Amino acid sequence: MNNPIRVYYNQDFIASCIKSLFDKPFWDEDSNGNVHKLEESNRLTYLSHTLPSFGFFNLPIGNKLTPIQVRGNIAREVSIKDFREFVIYLLNRVPNGNKVLDRMTMQYSHFFDEKLLTSLRCIEVEPIKDVRSTAYRYYLNGVVKVSSKSDSVTLLPYEELDGLVWADRVIDRVFDEGSIGSFDQDSFLNDITNSPGNHFHKWCQNLCKSQDHTGSWTYNRNRFKALASGFGYLLHQYWGDHKCVIFMDEDMKEGEANGRTGKSVVLNDALSHALKSEVIDAKTVSKKKNLGNQFLFNFLTPSTQYVCFDDACEDFDFSSLFSVITGPLQVNRKYGTMFQFSKNEKPKMSISSNHPIIGEGSSYDDRQHLVAVGGFYRVHKMELGKSPDKLHGGYLFDEEWGDENWKEFDSFCVKALLYYLHNGLVNTGIGDKYHLNKLNASVGSGTLVSTLHRFLENNVGKETYSHYVDGMNDDEKDRCLRDFVEDHLNGETYTPQQITNGLHLVAKHFSYNINVGMKDRPQKRFGADRKGVNLYVITDNKNPFTKPSVDVVEPQFPVSDEVLELFSGLSK
Repeated sequence: MNNPIRVYYNQDFIASCIKSLFDKPFWDEDSNGNVHKLEESNRLTYLSHTLPSFGFFNLPIGNKLTPIQVRGNIAREVSIKDFREFVIYLLNRVPNGNKVLDRMTMQYSHFFDEKLLTSLRCIEVEPIKDVRSTAYRYYLNGVVKVSSKSDSVTLLPYEELDGLVWADRVIDRVFDEGSIGSFDQDSFLNDITNSPGNHFHKWCQNLCKSQDHTGSWTYNRNRFKALASGFGYLLHQYWGDHKCVIFMDEDMKEGEANGRTGKSVVLNDALSHALKSEVIDAKTVSKKKNLGNQFLFNFLTPSTQYVCFDDACEDFDFSSLFSVITGPLQVNRKYGTMFQFSKNEKPKMSISSNHPIIGEGSSYDDRQHLVAVGGFYRVHKMELGKSPDKLHGGYLFDEEWGDENWKEFDSFCVKALLYYLHNGLVNTGIGDKYHLNKLNASVGSGTLVSTLHRFLENNVGKETYSHYVDGMNDDEKDRCLRDFVEDHLNGETYTPQQITNGLHLVAKHFSYNINVGMKDRPQKRFGADRKGVNLYVITDNKNPFTKPSVDVVEPQFPVSDEVLELFSGLSK
């Protein structure tokens, strides 16, 4: 990304600031060049004319004022250090400027104190914002406006804008307006991996390939739709869909974190060259570590466009992001003022993971856009000895990338934006394998999942029970959940809660129903002592109407298996 300081120390801007300084100087001097003491009128001129002519203003963001410096329509956030350095730099380049600085230093609180920033005039122009059908990309030679309504890509001069552009969002490249032409979705989606050039486009398509039993790699067009729309969504700075884009490995295995598939080239490398980005170590968002997220977004600034949670662990706490995905984002800075992004203008977010993101239900599913990544690059590097640079004639995004590579990359960004603006997030390409891996992670073991599935399959249309109690016959004993699990897991141990929760998760995944039409949690009693156990009536689409026998008690309020067992023991 462009270094924003260059814009404000440009020779033309410095010259215009010096001219405005002499048009209305804020100090008085005699014929001998002696600078008088700076009185109240001088300080007023400094505040009302000099500082605005240098581009210093306050920008309201929410209920906070953010000090900025503006040149034309390009703005940067400034600290008191930035402010002092610019004023000192400029005054050192004018006659008698050092004498003026001496007087200012003697009256430091009026000219350089941090409280001065709160006295800056408020600017009435707001930053330019993406809207639902339009996105803006900022380059050295102008602003690229991408519109799905007019199906157009237009390069606009900064002088023609009706709003501000953050300086550190300006990409340090020149955009080639002729590189787009007319956008054709089929051409964009077609496999180009055997054609020359367009290496990032080919990288993304290679991520969407799967290897068959013969060792051949097949391009999955539907998976590329999910990747391309997700990439375009991250580039679009409007939260039309309140989702987090998640890249995960297609062939993840229980208990392993293979990685090395090329996810980070898309989510870290590419997007850091396309957006003002921050990368957060995803291991800090962990249920086990419970590190707390008060300063999770500490390094974000008002101009930040994108946040990547890199390399999520097995117990990544996705639920901790619920509110920031669907609502506003509050930024608490350790060494600065807090501020808040609105719900539709906060930075976009992604997660890269070698593990399934654990969590069931619509609260999880509706906040996620999943992209499955194949093992093309890992297999070629680890098994065939071909690193990515051998496949692409060099490493992507390094110092050897030439102008043509960057032009093709910027063109891909615009095409991905157009594809997303036309189609929204396309949820294709996630296979059953990922959902099974997620189920195994949620339950805690693939072996336990298989055992619980077998229990459901064996007992569909029948009554089953949480565990064995005296008074059960042999057939009823065979239909006891915990006993079945203990008999089939060869010494593996799970708590009653894990087994019960796992049963419901496995049932949902494989389309079984438990206790349909029955209130709360039914219990059945056995033997002379009338000892009760939880009852599970298992049904599926072929057997939807199975009912329990008459000797069933339904509690008036939901209680856990453990409480019911304790209650049964006390009543005995």
